[in-house]
Amino acid sequence: MTQRISLPDAGVELELPETEDGYISAVLRRNPDGTVSWEARPPEGEGDAWVTVALEEDTVVATSWSSWLVRYDVISGLERGRDFTK
Repeated sequence: MTQRISLPDAGVELELPETEDGYISAVLRRNPDGTVSWEARPPEGEGDAWVTVALEEDTVVATSWSSWLVRYDVISGLERGRDFTK
């Protein structure tokens, strides 16, 4: 199943495809025409996954299974910061 978070721009959303075990494999910003403007994969690569993803104003905040909290600009997808939380 794929979760979605609607963004203030009409028809724009964050798409959160799930892994087989229910975590999130990537964060995709999808435009109204269906194209992907940016994608964020978990920081540790293969075998890692996003555990939580939330929108806080103009920032996407994602926490990975490998204990990273990563913040992305919701428009550009550029990383704004990364903290190890364990």
